Amino acid sequence: MDLQNLLIDLRPTDESKTQAKATIRKLVTVLKDKLGVPKIVKGGSLGKGTSRDRFDVDLVVFFNDYVFANHSKYLDTIEACLRENFADLKVTKRKYSLLLSLGGLEVDLLCGGTISENPADAARAFLAMTAAERQTRSASVTEIQRNFIRKHPAESSRTKYKDLVRLAKCWRDEQPTLKDNVSSYSLELIMMHALDSVPANPQDFKTVFQQFLGTIAVNNVKIIFEDHYTATDIPPEVRNVPTGLPLIMDPANPTNNVGQRLNDVWPQMVSSARAILDGHPSPKFAWAKGSHSAYHLY
Repeated sequence: MDLQNLLIDLRPTDESKTQAKATIRKLVTVLKDKLGVPKIVKGGSLGKGTSRDRFDVDLVVFFNDYVFANHSKYLDTIEACLRENFADLKVTKRKYSLLLSLGGLEVDLLCGGTISENPADAARAFLAMTAAERQTRSASVTEIQRNFIRKHPAESSRTKYKDLVRLAKCWRDEQPTLKDNVSSYSLELIMMHALDSVPANPQDFKTVFQQFLGTIAVNNVKIIFEDHYTATDIPPEVRNVPTGLPLIMDPANPTNNVGQRLNDVWPQMVSSARAILDGHPSPKFAWAKGSHSAYHLY
């Protein structure tokens, strides 16, 4: 399949986006009206605009009086409210979130409280938290993460970036092990790094996608975006990763190496990226063959 037809095939239809947004609007309206919460943030691919035909959606419900110790009670309150108002809703309670199924859409619903309206102050706040608190409070920076993905690329590149992320997801989803273990957020951050690395011609899909693959293929990934904190703010136990494993820092949280969740599948990601650049990919990515020397692969 050629690149242009693949891009068209990966974009969600207007009908599917409309249906998904309508379902989210119903959930948000009920929660705001019944619980009086000050803010609900929409994240995931739908919130960032990087979705394919299948949406992943995160909703973060903010409470004015949020206290870490009562996290489970907030989830219970939200679940009771939604069950009372949606007869066809399915809910699975997890340790720190609720998985909702409504209108053919799956939604990860989390809760939290505002850490700081200033992204840099919010980032620094994580350094003083316990490990358990960081895990539950990570949802509180969903809006900062979403805004980073939306606004970090130059305005002229934002539409192209969304298509590039869809290409990355397609590459991941062709491989069952990667599909189940590689988060969309990690792909978004690697692609953002690739886009930043080719400023001379960011509109060239092939060049940026090859840079994305090349970033993985070198097997020595260290990605840090210094929009809200610097590399020196990252604790040594987070920054010093073993050789051959990825460091992909969350731009909103200097204690969160997003790449750590990829450790078990990283060798497969490296192998797959190299195969495409070598010219031995699936038919969908034949157009992405590249040069070893351009990415210092070996």
